[in-house]
Amino acid sequence: MEYEHFSQAPWEEDRWPNFKAVELACPHCGEYYHDEWMLDGIQYLRRNINQPIKINSARRCAFYNASNKIGGAVHSQHKMRVAFDISIRNRDPAKILGLLREYGYSTFGFYGSFIHVDARRNRKWSTKSGKIVWKSLVAF
Repeated sequence: MEYEHFSQAPWEEDRWPNFKAVELACPHCGEYYHDEWMLDGIQYLRRNINQPIKINSARRCAFYNASNKIGGAVHSQHKMRVAFDISIRNRDPAKILGLLREYGYSTFGFYGSFIHVDARRNRKWSTKSGKIVWKSLVAF
């Protein structure tokens, strides 16, 4: 469900103790999309990796997504619903990918320094640097 501002969204701190709505909202305006399945997924990753994880990008309003800073796709899941770009810096990509798959994510964007996940089913893509980082784990 979409909210004009993250402060309007229902937040279950006991359910998602390692995250806050503000960090998953659009940094430009605070717009927020509440998807419990997606939130449960990043909490599952956090709990099982037993280390903090950094979400580089989650919800984006249309203005922020189109800005020169982001240059996001016209039909980006970051603005249509919600997607997470999860940093893999100083993390084991194999463990992260394994846990994301174990939870039930099946759409992945593979980048050099992060992995993109969203709620769509069975899609994948990669950048040139992503193919280098993820080549031993994913057939491209």
